[in-house]
Amino acid sequence: MKRSISFIAILALVVMVGCSGDSPSAKPVPTVVPTAWGMPSFSASSLSPLVGTVIQVDAQITKDGSPAPDGTSVNFLSTGPGTVFGFTGGLITKGDLLLEEDVTVLTEGGYATTFFTVVPANETENPAGNYLLQARADNVVKQLTVQYRASVTTDGLALFSIDPRRGSYSGGDQAVIVGKGIQMPIEVYFDLNGVAYQAIIAGVTESIPLSEDGSITVVTPAFTGANNSIQQTADVRVIANAGTGSQETAILSNAFVLLPGGGPQIFGVSPNSGRSSGGEIVNILGQNFGSVSSDLSVSFTDPNGVVRLASVLSVAPDGTQIQAETPRFSTLPLTEDQPQDVAVSTVEGGTSLEDAFIVLADNPQPKITAISPTAGPLEGGTLVTIFGNGFQAPMQVFFGNLAAIDVNIFNDTTPANEDRITCVSPNYSQQNDVPPVVVDVKVVAINTGAQSSYSNFTYGDNFYISGNSPQEGGLGDLVIIYGSGFVDPLQVFLAGEQMQVISVSGTEIVVRIPDDLGTECGARGGAFRVLLLESNLETSGGDFTIRGNSPQVLRVTPIIISEADLGTGDADIVINGQYFSPEVLVRVGNYIAPSADVTVNSSTSIDVRDLPGIDQLGIVFNPIPCITGGGEPGVIAAATPVAVTVTNFPGDCSDTLPGAIVIEPTASVCTPTPAELVTSPIADGGTWSFPATVIDACSVPFFITIENTGGETATSILYSPPGSTFIPAGTTCTPSLAYGLSCTYSMIFCPTGLAGQKQDQLVIQYDDSQTTQFISINLSGEGT
Repeated sequence: MKRSISFIAILALVVMVGCSGDSPSAKPVPTVVPTAWGMPSFSASSLSPLVGTVIQVDAQITKDGSPAPDGTSVNFLSTGPGTVFGFTGGLITKGDLLLEEDVTVLTEGGYATTFFTVVPANETENPAGNYLLQARADNVVKQLTVQYRASVTTDGLALFSIDPRRGSYSGGDQAVIVGKGIQMPIEVYFDLNGVAYQAIIAGVTESIPLSEDGSITVVTPAFTGANNSIQQTADVRVIANAGTGSQETAILSNAFVLLPGGGPQIFGVSPNSGRSSGGEIVNILGQNFGSVSSDLSVSFTDPNGVVRLASVLSVAPDGTQIQAETPRFSTLPLTEDQPQDVAVSTVEGGTSLEDAFIVLADNPQPKITAISPTAGPLEGGTLVTIFGNGFQAPMQVFFGNLAAIDVNIFNDTTPANEDRITCVSPNYSQQNDVPPVVVDVKVVAINTGAQSSYSNFTYGDNFYISGNSPQEGGLGDLVIIYGSGFVDPLQVFLAGEQMQVISVSGTEIVVRIPDDLGTECGARGGAFRVLLLESNLETSGGDFTIRGNSPQVLRVTPIIISEADLGTGDADIVINGQYFSPEVLVRVGNYIAPSADVTVNSSTSIDVRDLPGIDQLGIVFNPIPCITGGGEPGVIAAATPVAVTVTNFPGDCSDTLPGAIVIEPTASVCTPTPAELVTSPIADGGTWSFPATVIDACSVPFFITIENTGGETATSILYSPPGSTFIPAGTTCTPSLAYGLSCTYSMIFCPTGLAGQKQDQLVIQYDDSQTTQFISINLSGEGT
């Protein structure tokens, strides 16, 4: 029989252990598994826009490998050389300067989207340069650099963004393209894998004047023939003045993301089970169902391939839900549950979901798959869980020939069909059998007489461990060990270490994990071992994990700290996480915080006061390329992430969160790069060979171009030789050379004396504000 997981599932872990009649069993505490956050992509619609251009910024967020739940908080922050720049939650319009350098956006469909721009603060400011953008979701951080270029005054066509940036292969999505130089007539194409798909123009706001922003509203095309099972990106191509002599074309590369899917999709059915006679109302949840009930059909298919049509009652206007009435599935009573595939067919295509609906058996055949625990005391009173399927009230449970008491039936109607029964084992002490006694456990359906048995429940195994609660803890925690035959005095061991025994009864031992156990960073544990000191009998069982003393740093607030606040008493942080010891050491960058400045509020929170200056933190601001106000290349100090480490004592167990905080430099000045002279056609270290020249004559001049490609001005430029063989032939070079300027230096070859090879070296020496540099070019010629 086919089985699958329902689209709406409740995951329950049921662990039942034996207990005495006067001491009910406790459920073990499930292990806490840390959430795994991820950021597969962090992107911007353009990485080199013009100043004033609005770009769209997207962060894709996952949780445990799946798209993050809607409403997950994602923090965006930015740093850069401008005065007015930042994010906004919606598309920025003209005159809207309410920009924030640090914003929080909530996810939708696994994405957090915001918009970013840079504008001049006044007529004289040129905010062009590199801007560092950062996204943070929980403990995951990613960064990217966007280089804003100086605005141009031309009226040419330029594209800035498209919103939204995602859509389906089936098309029909509305999107707005923003740019300048937008003039009618307009054509828009989405180019995918070399194929151009033309969009429908729904509206155009022309750029008046052409230097102003305009917009194009389009309906996306259907990407017929494309592989719609994978995610791909298409270029957006706009043609302005299409078909005229002044036609212009601009492209947004990889601007539109095509999401897998298309046509109808089924997410699940609610309720997902029903009776065989049908006639019940169910809701089919999904998307792309259309809005006209007469244009679709709903069918149920059983494991034998028999298809039965349901009656479609209504369709939600947004195409996300169908209400249907189930058909009659069988004219005879069913003895077992029957899974059904549910299919929906529309004018756009069809889809099905396997095992989406379960037809419940009228008279199910019970089947036991497992019991827990498998042993108990002769006097009974053990709480036993019976796992299986086909359990339908009313039922009886027997241990051998004795009926169990307090029988409770849990009938699972999901496709997993994991039924269970809880009951209390009867008293077997009056049967005059010598323990241990092994009996069968049997369940009987009272209405039909159908039954199922499971062997090997043991009565009167006088000394055993059946389980423990909880199953995980730390030093000093109490643990209850369940079983039978526990007689004081006894000793309890775990992972080779002796536990502290608090109390002993016949069926329970309470122990404490000693506080003075040798501290380890990693987890350890295993089964308990109980030793009876008078009889020297021992048994093992249960399972317990002693957590290691390693902390877990999850986040630090605030995320951004200004360099100006460091060392002033205002730079305080709060570290949040898990498993912090009462005594910790905190390291921020290279700085170890004094214990007087560290307060452990709880196992999940630490306060750190008064962070010092960047020198003590060991911070060297990351340099990123920029353009100075004078147009020279330079570098600027960028906001720099700093790691935070917490070390637990005892045990010296540490955890580090990279990039936990970001230090923002106070002075964000673009500093010119050092002067750098380059020569052509011969580079530094190369050789220039003059043509063979008659002795006591001179060759034609050799011209070399010298250009300054660094940001600073090269000064004190000196040339050597002049010599007697290789002679300067005049120069237009001055003793200084600013960025981007070049000059020409010339030499001639005038061999004297004996014929043969002549060699020398031209050395160009120059200075800037930081150092003296040299360029050497080897000179060679043959005198004839």
